[in-house]
Amino acid sequence: MGMMISNTCDAENREYIIFCPCFTVDEFKELKIDNIVSNTYYNLFYLPIKPSIEDNIVVNFSITTSISRERILENIDKNIINKCFSLNQFGYYYFIAKLTIHFMRPEDIQVQSSRTPSLTR
Repeated sequence: MGMMISNTCDAENREYIIFCPCFTVDEFKELKIDNIVSNTYYNLFYLPIKPSIEDNIVVNFSITTSISRERILENIDKNIINKCFSLNQFGYYYFIAKLTIHFMRPEDIQVQSSRTPSLTR
C-alpha cells in the first residue's frame, strides 16, 4: 500500500508520480505507539482509518519512490492498483503540514554551527 504525494495536477500531467509506502502501526514495534498516534515523529504520518490502532496506516515520508504514470494507469485498468482512501480537507492540510515539517524543518543550532561559513550563506 502506498500514498501518492504528487500533486493531483502533476499526477495527471507528469511522466512520474511520487509515492510513499504505508505500513501498519504494528510494524513499528520499536517506536512508542502513543508518539505514532499523536504524529510526534516527523517522518511518519498516522492515518486512523480502522477501529484498531495497531491496524491503522502509517505513511513513511522517509521512503519515496517515483513510478511511471503510464505504468500506474495500466495497473489501474487491470485492477492491480485501487484507490482505497482520500483525505478530507482537514486531512489534506494536516498532510501538507506534516510533509512540510519533514522536508523543510530547519536544522538544529549544533548542525548549523558545524557548517563552514561558505556553506551557510
